Amino acid sequence: MHMRILWINHLVPYPPKGGVLQRSYHLLKQASTCFDIDLLCFVQADLMESQYSNDLELALDSANSALQDFCDRVEFVKISSDNSVFKRLWLIASSFFTAEPYFTNWLTSKNFENSIRKLLTERKYDAVYFGTIGLCKYRYLFDHEITLLDHHNIESHMMMRRSKKESNILKKIYFYQEGEKLRRTEIKHCSEFSLNLFCSTLDRDRLLEFTEVQDTLVTPNGVDTDFFKPVGAPTIPKSMIFAGGLTWYPNVDAVLFILKKIWPLLTATELDCKLTICGRGINSEIEKIASTFDNVEMTGFVNDIRPFIESANLYLCPITDGGGTKLKILDAMSMGKVVISDPIAAEGIDVTNNLNIIFARNEEEFVEKIIWLLKNREVCQKIGDSARQLMRDVYDYQKIGIAFNKKISEVVSDNGYHQ
Repeated sequence: MHMRILWINHLVPYPPKGGVLQRSYHLLKQASTCFDIDLLCFVQADLMESQYSNDLELALDSANSALQDFCDRVEFVKISSDNSVFKRLWLIASSFFTAEPYFTNWLTSKNFENSIRKLLTERKYDAVYFGTIGLCKYRYLFDHEITLLDHHNIESHMMMRRSKKESNILKKIYFYQEGEKLRRTEIKHCSEFSLNLFCSTLDRDRLLEFTEVQDTLVTPNGVDTDFFKPVGAPTIPKSMIFAGGLTWYPNVDAVLFILKKIWPLLTATELDCKLTICGRGINSEIEKIASTFDNVEMTGFVNDIRPFIESANLYLCPITDGGGTKLKILDAMSMGKVVISDPIAAEGIDVTNNLNIIFARNEEEFVEKIIWLLKNREVCQKIGDSARQLMRDVYDYQKIGIAFNKKISEVVSDNGYHQ
């Protein structure tokens, strides 16, 4: 008989488009090859509607159908504060005065708790997977089950980094106190879990600097190398791409850096380059600046990013904020593209500068590396091939899933709860 896992998540892990969705979906799918899975997750309406023409019910129906292919049970719970802009703003403001961080307040739901209690009366679980530290308030509901906590990033570190970069003093204060609350939450709750999962050794070490945990496993963000692969389509000469949702602040900052800093310098060289920006969401500042360039195209959300990546010569990723590891980089490398990245964007990925990625730290370095690569096709091919090979050797989700499932089985068995 298979072990049974209750998988609780802060979002519906479908469709697997975008960083957190890809990790959530693929780990869940890999776990289902060894365990029986019941899935309970919150519905982040904005995230789902943006990919289904603002039709939430269509999005939920599609997700339910897809997830039931490898989950025994699938249940969704809507986030109450997502019902109106006023509720969301009130929660953000009121969280400034609570002991708990906004992240856990946002995911506090009596309906969600009741769903867990109901499942526990109907099923016996060997393990419970928590998709984020924001769900830690539900840990007390479980007595004998092995509990697993996944860290897509170290939330407190990400918020502190955001606070340091923020110029608006009120936002700076808000992000700082949120970071402090998140750190206290991590100190209090991470040690309660049987196993803490991390995207990288860097994230694991960041957490262990200020708290102790029972056991750890680095389960890197990965890529479906059979899906993200080059198919031999022609590239557009002297073309570059950035892909990422424009509702996520690190992506917004990166695109503004490209448009304000890199692109004016590059277009001044008369290389006749082309830039494509792909990603859901609307940002008026980005659109205004992009409209001043004839050689910049904004596509908005695209259902399949692969043709856009393959048609570009280079993939730009000047991200200097956020946390975890950037799946957009893994996707591009899996397609054999040369990624020019700020080192911060590549944190947690076992890359080597000038072998399978190119690092640049400011606009002058980005422009210098872009010009050099566009003039050296053989170098581009060699770096792209090395990037693709690294993804197949280390970051393929099937290989990641084998280690992931093995560790869960060991932790459950070692604690005597194997059925």
